[in-house]
Amino acid sequence: MDETFPEITSVPPEASIANEFKRTLNSQGFAFQEAVARRIASVETVTEWDLWLPEFPVAVHEQDTKIDITLVNKDADTYIICECKRANPAISNWCFAKSRFPVRRTWLAHRAYCETLLDRGDGVIGVHVKELDPLADLFQIAVEARTHKTGDPAGKGKGQIEETAGQVCRGLNGLIEFFYKREMVKTQGKREIAFLPMIVTTAKLYVTDDDLSVASLTTGEVGQAWLSVREVKWLWYQYH
Repeated sequence: MDETFPEITSVPPEASIANEFKRTLNSQGFAFQEAVARRIASVETVTEWDLWLPEFPVAVHEQDTKIDITLVNKDADTYIICECKRANPAISNWCFAKSRFPVRRTWLAHRAYCETLLDRGDGVIGVHVKELDPLADLFQIAVEARTHKTGDPAGKGKGQIEETAGQVCRGLNGLIEFFYKREMVKTQGKREIAFLPMIVTTAKLYVTDDDLSVASLTTGEVGQAWLSVREVKWLWYQYH
């Protein structure tokens, strides 16, 4: 009697390792970071910005961290500290609103600044706060909103914006400290070097210009009407 045996397909032992390797690279954002760097390098209209160093190690108050990507504009004496964030697909709608905190429009709550290292001319290098040009769309409130996509089991839940903003600020302060300790303002022959934080993310960005201060003091809610929401490609987020 003839016996039929199932066909046996051999799987190389490296296959499982390769799959796990790919999953880890994707989940931890290394592939996204490399793709961002490649895209920046390929955009001819921003040739004044050069890729400086990837994964640059810095320390803030003896706590080590790394900057995903650092960009430098030598003509403007400005460095951009870039944090790449692959958002959890389940909450990858990042939504931003404006604060109507009742203060004078000249106060810092409604203005944008960057930090600089400044040679004051008396032999002392100090940290300086420099105001940027007036910005029309400056948002102070940020939340993640749910999508209809399946979440990343290993990904973080809500709080990604806060975590990412905190991380890019640590990188910013770490690079400033690195430059300060090595007196790089003097060694590079500069009077002032500016530092700006930037987040690049896979999340979709939405903003509203509606006034949240009209919320009910009884329910604490804006009301039943829909918010006027629009999608944007980028925005200024004021993170204190």
